[in-house]
Amino acid sequence: MSKLSDIREFLQSDPEVIIANTKNKNFISEVVGKREGNIIYSVDFHVAPKKGIYTAHGLGNFMDRLIPPGMSPDNKYKAWERYAKYGHDVASRFEELKLGHMSFSEEVGQLTATRDYKLNDGELSDIQEFITANVVSPEITSLIRFTSVYLYPNEGLARDISEDVTRTGPYITSWRELSKYEPDLKHMLFLSEGLTQKS
Repeated sequence: MSKLSDIREFLQSDPEVIIANTKNKNFISEVVGKREGNIIYSVDFHVAPKKGIYTAHGLGNFMDRLIPPGMSPDNKYKAWERYAKYGHDVASRFEELKLGHMSFSEEVGQLTATRDYKLNDGELSDIQEFITANVVSPEITSLIRFTSVYLYPNEGLARDISEDVTRTGPYITSWRELSKYEPDLKHMLFLSEGLTQKS
């Protein structure tokens, strides 16, 4: 099985995970036609916990459970909070929450390209012999697929941001935006902070 299949099945099997959206992107024309890079395909899973999580700490812990056993992401960026100048406390609340994501790469094929140089001047026959002997060997490039998992605080935000073509990753949300999905957000964060301090 591929990494993509393993990740998809692992996410689907977790009852606490909601896959709000899946986006596929095809880059094969850029790679084969223009010889730019070697990433030919990407699959992005936009997921959220079944029960909303609204702190960077909580989202970071939840992200760890999204990694299939025996697999390590190539890149992993956990959520973090940016606070206002007047203090880092629950009462001040964060201004922005940068959402976390991680990516896994895998080779899904190879591109073999051969350069064939031919000269049309007979006086350059010695150069043609050198080219034929040294330059005609094929160039082999690995073709890569990226599978990324983007984690959001709740399903509604995951669906809305992932479907908004004007927003691109890394994704950032705000206290005000989150409050639209969870009106009691301040109270929830206060309880979460209290539990964290006690533990």
